[in-house]
Amino acid sequence: VLVAEAATVVDATEFGDVLALSGGSYSIGSDDGSSSATAPPCTQAITYDFVQTFATAATAEPRLPPPNFNESRFYQHYNFHNYSWEAIWRYRRISDGVGGDGGAVGPNGQSTVQNWGGGNDFIYAPLLLNVAETGAQKRSGHWRGGIDTDALRGAEHLAFAYHYFYKHHPTAPTAARSRVAMNATATATCHALFKVPYLRDTRRSIGVNDFQLSVGHLVAGVDGVSAANPTAAIPHDRIAIGAYVVDIHPLLRPPCGAAGGHGAAQCCHYPKARLDTLPFFLPLRAFTNRDVSNLLVAGKTMATTFAANAATRVHPVEWASGAACGAVAVYASTNNTTLPTLLASTNAETHVVAMRAAARRHTPTEWYINGRSWPPTA
Repeated sequence: VLVAEAATVVDATEFGDVLALSGGSYSIGSDDGSSSATAPPCTQAITYDFVQTFATAATAEPRLPPPNFNESRFYQHYNFHNYSWEAIWRYRRISDGVGGDGGAVGPNGQSTVQNWGGGNDFIYAPLLLNVAETGAQKRSGHWRGGIDTDALRGAEHLAFAYHYFYKHHPTAPTAARSRVAMNATATATCHALFKVPYLRDTRRSIGVNDFQLSVGHLVAGVDGVSAANPTAAIPHDRIAIGAYVVDIHPLLRPPCGAAGGHGAAQCCHYPKARLDTLPFFLPLRAFTNRDVSNLLVAGKTMATTFAANAATRVHPVEWASGAACGAVAVYASTNNTTLPTLLASTNAETHVVAMRAAARRHTPTEWYINGRSWPPTA
């Protein structure tokens, strides 16, 4: 067992391992009760990405499709959603370094990353175990990340199958069948899948005083902010900025209360799958945990609701929170204290201003919109 000690610890992991192992309180899945501590959580779908290359000559690949490729659920799953084969190829095409769109799609050595909602999104089961199962695994002394390895295996199979489905699709260029191949060199893996799946949500901290950033903080109207302002609510303890819509990729489960006798462990109720937000701010409270005072959280582990996480889960916001969280960790450690203590002190405002100034050296802390800084007094 490897034991590390520090005055301040930051959990910016994809799986929220430190949250789970530290004993800190956390949420997982939707917040409406359909994700209980003992039921499979109603999380977002995970995706095993991979790189495809359209080679200039025929490329040998394993001749056998992956296990269960002919299983009906895969055929029901795959959907181009009215997009063309070429449009999906261009969706996440890797830059060729010459600018523009890289030219026409064809056997010219182009590569693309496959991450498609109607393709390799694994919608059949959550990857993360529920809170009770995770706690039992931790106590067993055989920690395996608190994940469902069957779900991980299923996501791998789905990704492999989607590769074959896509390259052999009736609308694919004829050359694709023999020249589109998974690129293991690009992923640096023996199986050509990415090293880890893409998670859209994970274990989310419950902050001091049970705080969790909500969708209300990402739109106008919270904390007395006028709806005429171009940004979302401006919290008193703002420390970083972000911008993205609420974007939810639900699991394939019936809504709770649907006909058919679905029990609580089999149903999910999700918020609206897509919702616009305004340019928003991340508050220091979202970096805290109510039980572990010297634990800071960043990225997907921030103290957010399920819906708010769907807007803060993207890389730019994760990077902003990580940079700011690092500055806060240095400030707290230098002052031989913790963030919750600073926020509860009588001179909290002075500390907030100082931490914001420290974070600003590494990441933007204000918005600049239409020639004006927001908030105006920044």
